[in-house]
Amino acid sequence: MKSLANAKGVLLDESDYFGVKRFSDSAIERFPEFAIELTDAQRDVHGQMHVLAQGAREGMRIGDLDSIRRIFDFLEQLLDRSDLHGEIVDAVTISFLTPEAFQLSTHGAQAWSILTPKLRTCIEKAL
Repeated sequence: MKSLANAKGVLLDESDYFGVKRFSDSAIERFPEFAIELTDAQRDVHGQMHVLAQGAREGMRIGDLDSIRRIFDFLEQLLDRSDLHGEIVDAVTISFLTPEAFQLSTHGAQAWSILTPKLRTCIEKAL
């Protein structure tokens, strides 16, 4: 955090909050199976959220609830952070999954049943 001239406020740098770079680094570390796609979309939080959404959709297609739960738990842990930048919340709401994704999937009802509370709220806002 740096003070602005003439005591006009402060300039935050990303070490002061959990923003796009830290999200990107955390996602790549947590999901090595998506590392290539996540790295290709690095610095594009909506693109990286789309990669995680594709992973969740594939899990719903084949019934891999463990993989889905890993993605849901990761996002829930982020949404629970007090220092989370609003851009990450927006990306979850806009670019992750919609309720329709669960309805159109073979195992969508099972995936819906394991949604975590804050993630569910974001997905329901996507309506």
